[in-house]
Amino acid sequence: APGDCKSTTIVHSELIPSGVSEVHMGLVRISTLSLAISFTCAACSDPQPPKKTVFDPMTQQLDKARAVQGTVDANSSGTRKAVDAEERGDTP
Repeated sequence: APGDCKSTTIVHSELIPSGVSEVHMGLVRISTLSLAISFTCAACSDPQPPKKTVFDPMTQQLDKARAVQGTVDANSSGTRKAVDAEERGDTP
């Protein structure tokens, strides 16, 4: 029963000063907001591609092959036009 207690002091498990929980929640809110803003800004920025990758030699070879193919196609087209003109009997 409540009257059986002979101690005159009140025992608390933790002493929390007034207003500390509001300050703590304010800090949590501010830190959460700042983290959200920084993650958003990081996601919006354009990442720069690396200067050199392991695929550079292959891509350089492909670029050279495309350039050679363009030259071959241009020469082939010119030769084809010349042959067609000669077949028709056109004189240059």
